[in-house]
Amino acid sequence: TVLPRSLFNGNATMEGYRLALNQTMRNEFLNVGCLGLIDYENEGTMGDTAFASNTLYYQDGTHPTPIGQGLMAAFVEFSISNILKNKLSIYYSR
Repeated sequence: TVLPRSLFNGNATMEGYRLALNQTMRNEFLNVGCLGLIDYENEGTMGDTAFASNTLYYQDGTHPTPIGQGLMAAFVEFSISNILKNKLSIYYSR
């Protein structure tokens, strides 16, 4: 999913588009053949709109800093691990 942007804070239209896009991805990823979804919006720090203007995590309100990239990488690793566990458990339960 798409991370928040500080420029969208207070802009209900643009933030609404982002939220709608993220929800569409959640609803449709299986229908287009994806095995899983990395839902950045559900990452506890980077996904929170309140942190989009935090320069520890975002360079410019959009692009992650190295610390932000590290958080995202850990979240990706966790998410992929869960996707693989779920797929393997489905495979072995057949």
